[in-house]
Amino acid sequence: MVLAARRWVGTPYLHQARLQGVGVDCIGLVLGVGAEVGAWPASFNYTGYGRLPHNNNLLQEAQRHFLQIPIEDVQPGCILMMRWFTEPRHVAVFAGETLIHAANNFRRVVEHRYDEKSRKRTLYAFRFPGVSYV
Repeated sequence: MVLAARRWVGTPYLHQARLQGVGVDCIGLVLGVGAEVGAWPASFNYTGYGRLPHNNNLLQEAQRHFLQIPIEDVQPGCILMMRWFTEPRHVAVFAGETLIHAANNFRRVVEHRYDEKSRKRTLYAFRFPGVSYV
């Protein structure tokens, strides 16, 4: 999962886009990685959300499609859901010491250190269904 996510690094940020090297948002990155590791068919998609999810829509959809785990059980390749302000509004692929995510403020998919600020923002952790984390 981490290697699949790293192949997206540098892809420009584009809201609701889903094409590696062309454009992607944080949800599209997770969907693309999930398709690559066989968690769901490549045709699976989720759209129709705003730039700033609200009313816990992002959390509800994640709970429908992923396996929620305790944050302390996170392993490389898991998905972290983070808050921006108060609500969960962003997802990233956990890569051990780093995070891989598509963020508008970086204007592309980036990998950077999973620092204390990121840890404080992390609200939930998930695993892709049907994928081994050994």
